[in-house]
Amino acid sequence: TVTDNNGCPSNTSSFTIAAANPITVSLTALPNPACIGDVITLSAIANPSLSSNLFQFWDRAIISGGSPPWTSIGPYSSSDTASYTIGSYDTRFKVRVQEGTCISPWSNIETVTVNIPPTAYAGLDANICAGDDFIITGSSASNSISLNWTSTGTGTFLGGNTLTPTYSPSPSDIAIGSVILTFTVTGNSACSDAISTILLTIYPLPVSGPIWHN
Repeated sequence: TVTDNNGCPSNTSSFTIAAANPITVSLTALPNPACIGDVITLSAIANPSLSSNLFQFWDRAIISGGSPPWTSIGPYSSSDTASYTIGSYDTRFKVRVQEGTCISPWSNIETVTVNIPPTAYAGLDANICAGDDFIITGSSASNSISLNWTSTGTGTFLGGNTLTPTYSPSPSDIAIGSVILTFTVTGNSACSDAISTILLTIYPLPVSGPIWHN
């Protein structure tokens, strides 16, 4: 209502401002935990979900002694998913949504745990004579939760879940003349096994022939 200088009121008018519904967004990040070099799929769900939604994903590595600032993975996009190749650090992710001139609050923060892949080294190829056992002494492994030795032959391992097992060739192994020994190292969740092999050659024993006298 407006009043003029003489105190006379003018006509009254009114209008209503309609506030838009607030936008919210949630985030998932998979796989989690992950292994170094894995591709993480970030998936956002906006509410309300509209074809005009624009999404922007952000990441921040967790580094002891001081983490870097949050960084956008890319500009706003109509895609509600993003791919991210994980490095060697645990990493946090978040997302926000733009709808018209409105920008949502940040989503929940997803923290992806990163595991270091295992390594395996079975050692050098070796030779033995038929009837001998073979003691493995040159193998190594890292970032492991379990070790396992297997053979292409039918011999047996003593200590087949250690770094220094003993392999006893079977008669069939001896007849064939060689076997491949495979060393498998299982790492933490999400990381593939590490595998290394050695070739064990089995020489037959010399056969004595008749001794001739002049």
